[in-house]
Formats: sequence, C-alpha cells, structure tokens
Amino acid sequence: MAWTTAKTWSSEPLTSNDLNTYVRDNQNYLKDRLDGANAKQYTTQVTADTTSNTFVDMDATNLNLTITTNSADVAITIIGNAYNSTNSNVRWAEVAVDIDGTDYLLVVSSGSHATIGAGDCISSTFIISGLSAGDHTFKLRMRAENSGTAHFTIDRFDIREIMGAVA
Repeated sequence: MAWTTAKTWSSEPLTSNDLNTYVRDNQNYLKDRLDGANAKQYTTQVTADTTSNTFVDMDATNLNLTITTNSADVAITIIGNAYNSTNSNVRWAEVAVDIDGTDYLLVVSSGSHATIGAGDCISSTFIISGLSAGDHTFKLRMRAENSGTAHFTIDRFDIREIMGAVA
C-alpha cells in the first residue's frame, strides 16, 4: 500500500471513498512502516583489548549485527567502558562502527588509567542517515591512540531503524 497525497478539500461532499483513501489507507501505510522497522541488539558483556592504532574488530562474532532496512535512518546505541592504560599525557581509546565496510567514529575516551576498570563510561546513541533499503552489517571496532593498550567493555550494542517522514 502506498501513501496517498492528502486532498485539498473544497465544498464537495465527503464520501466514504475519500475517508478510506485519505484517512484509513494512509494510517495503515504509516502503521505498516512502523511495524516493518527492524532492530537487532546484543546485550551480553564483551571485553576486548587492542594496541592497534588503526581500527580493528572488537568481536567479529558477537558485535556484528545485520538488519534489513526500509530506506530509513538508523540509531546506533553503545553502552560500556573504555580507556587506554598508558598513564602519560592523554591517550585515547576510540570506538567506531563499521557499516558495510566504512568506519564511522562514535566515541573517543580520553581516559588514561593504569588500573583496569578505571576508564570512562561510554553511553551514546548516534543517528546514521542515508542508508538504502536492504541488508546492512554493523560491526563495532576499536583502536588505541599512538601507544598503550586500549581496553573496552561493551554491555550493549543496539541497531534500530528509525522510521522518518513519508517520502
């Protein structure tokens, strides 16, 4: 069912066909879009470390989610902890999401801690726009700035299609 552009009313009589077309059918179209929105979520804790200063997969099995979109925006939520164990100056631990082979930087943790578990809490939601309809793969990736070891604990990785305005 397609969206029908709203009618500009004048003084003609309202018919049941008009109500069905412009009210019932358009409401059904909007509800079908909401019902068709897709989401995937991973909520079991994953820990990972890296010394790489280029992005590498955190966990290619668990933090690798595929959804089929209906040509809409996607919200990406991550919750966890990140830090770089080099205890000198500021060293970063960075999180990115790879969408179909392209990295998008999500979070930079400026925490530089020598003690495991003393890092920065990360809790962020990002909107990615312009994805085409179809299957898309989302992978969490990580890197450490220049030196040291970046430590990550991810408690939640959520991909959710956001149904926008009618096109």
